[in-house]
Amino acid sequence: MSSDEIFEGFEAGNACTTKCFRYMTLIMNIVGHFCLFMPIIKLFSWIPFVGYFLAGILAVAAFMFALVWGTMLWLMILCVAWIVYRPLVGILLLVATSVLFAAMFLWPSGEAVEPETPVV
Repeated sequence: MSSDEIFEGFEAGNACTTKCFRYMTLIMNIVGHFCLFMPIIKLFSWIPFVGYFLAGILAVAAFMFALVWGTMLWLMILCVAWIVYRPLVGILLLVATSVLFAAMFLWPSGEAVEPETPVV
């Protein structure tokens, strides 16, 4: 085997390891943020009659929050790391995730507006 073939084999192995670690950090980030809510979920499950129902609802809400928040944080860290290696892609991803982050806080809350009552 030539030295080029050996280096290509190492680069292929490194690329696979990098992808595995990248997705593993995403999953660990989501699970870690979900585990932050587990003590509260367990406390709700102790309530008689409705505790398991409330704990289930809270677990679904906590998982959805962990999924959105963890993915957003993971993308922000990934974008900052990509600025070093591919500046254009990193900056574009950073702008896109910043817009999504801003939209998460600036989105209208959906509160119902009371209709005006006619003066009689």
